[in-house]
Amino acid sequence: MKHSLFLSLFCCSLVAGCVPSSDTLDALFGVKNNTVVLASSTLELSQVSVTFTPQSNAEVVGKDASICLVLKGGVPLGDGEGEVLRILNGVKINATITTEGGGVHEFGCLSKNWERSGRIAPSGEIAACVQSSCGNRTVPVGTKVRSVSISTSGPLTAMGAYWHSRAGLEGAGT
Repeated sequence: MKHSLFLSLFCCSLVAGCVPSSDTLDALFGVKNNTVVLASSTLELSQVSVTFTPQSNAEVVGKDASICLVLKGGVPLGDGEGEVLRILNGVKINATITTEGGGVHEFGCLSKNWERSGRIAPSGEIAACVQSSCGNRTVPVGTKVRSVSISTSGPLTAMGAYWHSRAGLEGAGT
């Protein structure tokens, strides 16, 4: 089954020039994702925290967990990182999650994300994401998220926000 799906995706990309989304490719290769859109409309962020309650199960499924602010759509692949830094213009993003058990975890290590098929923007979506730590997982796998609070060091407009956790082949279930 996976081989025929892979062959179909490969042929599609050669013949029609289509490229499957990263979520489709992850599923094909057994990578587990948990993505929950927190807000799909414009956010005006500042030093005052905005709190979201996920409408579906937000959970840590692997070593990667992040909270992302979608900054723009329609950005070509190679332009994403520079465009994120330009839009942020020195603004820092801080976030915390509160778990179902009452624990609080801070997220502040910046990363950048580009998606061909976006979660908020239709295509070429760039997002500034914050993780719990730079290189070390501090939120245990299986942790369920009750709420997410986001603030910024200065004014920042975002198209929306989402929670994302990922367990790659090397770290599934760890």
